[in-house]
Amino acid sequence: MENSQIEQKKGHGKIKCVFIVILMLAALLAGVLFFLYTLIPPKSANDNPAWGVTYSPRFARELGLDWQKTYLDILDNLNFKNIRLAAYWDEIEPDIDDYDFNDLDWMIDEASKRNVDVILVFGKKVLRWPECYEPRWTNTISNDEKTVQLLEMVDLIVNRYKDNEHIIMWQVENEVFFPFGTCQKPQPNVFEKEIALVKSLDDRPIMLTDSGELSTWRKICSRADVLGITMYRDVATPMTGDFHWPLPPEWYSKRAWLAEKKVDKVIVAEMQMEPWFNVPFNSVSVSEQRNKFDVELFNDNIDFAMKAGFESYYLWGVEWWYYMNEYGYSEYLEAAKKLTPLN
Repeated sequence: MENSQIEQKKGHGKIKCVFIVILMLAALLAGVLFFLYTLIPPKSANDNPAWGVTYSPRFARELGLDWQKTYLDILDNLNFKNIRLAAYWDEIEPDIDDYDFNDLDWMIDEASKRNVDVILVFGKKVLRWPECYEPRWTNTISNDEKTVQLLEMVDLIVNRYKDNEHIIMWQVENEVFFPFGTCQKPQPNVFEKEIALVKSLDDRPIMLTDSGELSTWRKICSRADVLGITMYRDVATPMTGDFHWPLPPEWYSKRAWLAEKKVDKVIVAEMQMEPWFNVPFNSVSVSEQRNKFDVELFNDNIDFAMKAGFESYYLWGVEWWYYMNEYGYSEYLEAAKKLTPLN
């Protein structure tokens, strides 16, 4: 055998050995991590958490609902005492320095009349697809000027509502480090300026949010008072199609135990209670929507949540329940009413 062939064979052998060593180390690391995971105490099951909802008038309108009528029905007939609302920058400031708070004022006033507590979300990236709601006029100014305008908007919102005792938390941006939506690359320095500004204006807790399934929460925990996570069990992506996360409740509660070494508490800010499609809802038949997320799955997700043991859950999908009710499927609203029985 020629020397070159011998050397080549030796080289292949070395690569194979290195590959085997890497695999062994990876397996060892996985084993150690799994062992440590088993040592983390999960939260105890919670049969009586605080249930709330996230409400988006934009999504309600997209579904063809009367957004004000729907909102009042949520407050009066579903009896939730916790609600998460968003300040959409493009609606509040449609033209530079021209502000319109009428709709947001109305929603917060109606919640306050009924002693409903509000988490108010604001920033560039808030709730519902496409997630980022910068006004069109921001496309004509520099990034530095855009930051100035953003902080001015944050200042106005906090000062406008900070005397309302029913605002229990501020949420600055939504899943800012999670790459979802038609958003620009995150700017940590701008994000930190927003947080610092809010802290300088008011002493209420600041909630920051992150994916419960696809994030370590590390970046958010270093900046938050309260961590709000998602809990999505059935999703759809262009690459995988429909996908069910095979995660047990302990996956969330054990990680929350670790996170609570850094933050005051962890809550579930988005608990999936509607189907996930990669296309607009109104392009999918109502029967297909119902088949993909029936009331049995609704109740199963509630059971899953209670096993996870968190103290607070904000359900995601209340607008869709009303949309389904318009087509004669009232079972979602009836199931929701059982969560918050009238006294």
